[in-house]
Amino acid sequence: MSRANVVSFRRAAPWWTAAACACGVMAIVFVLVLNAYPFVDVQSPGVFAVKILGTFVLVNACGYGFYRVRRRR
Repeated sequence: MSRANVVSFRRAAPWWTAAACACGVMAIVFVLVLNAYPFVDVQSPGVFAVKILGTFVLVNACGYGFYRVRRRR
């Protein structure tokens, strides 16, 4: 898809698509907060949160890397 086609698609997209994307971002942030909070007893809640959020960042970085490699082809 060329750059001009992407720009024209963004202009043609209805307003509610941006609202749906905003809801998706809020849901992801909510899930991250819930996942980082330990509901069971752990020795160090801070270490637990860093492990969970670090895994999230690592997995998403890998996904983004695969996306970038795939787009170059």
